[in-house]
Amino acid sequence: MAKATTKKTTTPVKAKKAKAAKASKPKARNNARGVASKGDGYKGHRAGSRKETVHKLFDEKGRDAALKKAESLGLSSRTAAAWTSRWNVLAKKAAEPKSKRVSKRLPENVKAAMAKAKAKVAADEAAKATRRAATKANAAKSAKSEKADKAA
Repeated sequence: MAKATTKKTTTPVKAKKAKAAKASKPKARNNARGVASKGDGYKGHRAGSRKETVHKLFDEKGRDAALKKAESLGLSSRTAAAWTSRWNVLAKKAAEPKSKRVSKRLPENVKAAMAKAKAKVAADEAAKATRRAATKANAAKSAKSEKADKAA
């Protein structure tokens, strides 16, 4: 027994035994506070939140109705205006058609045309080389004939 002391007298007090911790099942919660986590509600907002409510109204009835509802829910007009302007931008981006990705692969008809053009260029180069060689041969023959004429 432990003794508790007071100014006047000393009285015996029983010491409390430590209780064994009960094994309890973990509670099923979405997060630590036990409320729905972000992203469960309308367009990624927390379910039941003021932001979710205002966003639904914004999509259904427009900006003015959403701003009035936000004020009635106790939100600042500046906060609601910021939200609605952002949602407006996102709505415009979603409405724009996405550009198609250009494939780096060439169609077969283009590949064939390119191969044909390369073959033509190669044939032209070969023809030029042949003409050059013929020109050189002709120049050599004429030079020999000129020497023979001079010698005679």
